[in-house]
Amino acid sequence: MVSLKKTIEKSLRENVPLSKIKRDLREGGYKSEDITKAVREVIAGIDNKSKTILPVLVVLSIILAVSIVYFAYSPTQQYADMCSKFTKVEGEVSCEEAIDIVTSKYAGKVQEIFQGSNYRPANTTQEGKDIWRIEIKLDNPVEQKGDILNGVGVFLDRKTGEELRSRYEKAI
Repeated sequence: MVSLKKTIEKSLRENVPLSKIKRDLREGGYKSEDITKAVREVIAGIDNKSKTILPVLVVLSIILAVSIVYFAYSPTQQYADMCSKFTKVEGEVSCEEAIDIVTSKYAGKVQEIFQGSNYRPANTTQEGKDIWRIEIKLDNPVEQKGDILNGVGVFLDRKTGEELRSRYEKAI
């Protein structure tokens, strides 16, 4: 029976039609019952191998897709060129961190980022702060006083990452 199964497997790998394999084996003196049993065992073995491979391929495909999406759309990766002109200062929120903070609250595409010093809200005497000013084109525009506003400018404290002010705009 072992040599019969090996003969069938070898012939199937050589793309010989199953009907021809059965006919040749009958002509070679094998009983029809033995041939049928061997064919079933060989085909069952082939099916089990393919059933194992499919879930493995699905899992690997999902892992690959998630990795590609994560690295392709990671804000830090996406805005690396924009942040390359700013040096990282110890004890301050980095450009990438500032973008992550702002884009977690305001969904959209960062258009510009600026560093500023001595920022003070109007009509105050408080000490000026170092800031990040980030301009975003919003994914979902906002309506205010009958105007459709599709941009927002956000001011963040460079030391704490706290939002100091934001203003919606018509276009960026």
